[in-house]
Amino acid sequence: MDISNLVQNFGFPVACVFACGYYIWQIGKAEREENAKREQRHYEQMDKFSTSLDKFNETLIKIDARLGEVEKKLE
Repeated sequence: MDISNLVQNFGFPVACVFACGYYIWQIGKAEREENAKREQRHYEQMDKFSTSLDKFNETLIKIDARLGEVEKKLE
């Protein structure tokens, strides 16, 4: 529907309400999409962080075992 036809048929205030409603709908839609993308990036980052923590934990376990061996040799 053309804007000039909308204004002629319904009047300026009604046309403004429709325009504002459409604008708000578009802004909300864009915000929801951006939030979904941001959440996905956070989940990916948390997964990478979890993997790093698991590797760090494995390293600490190996270091603890080696220190235990060194302590036994010192006794």
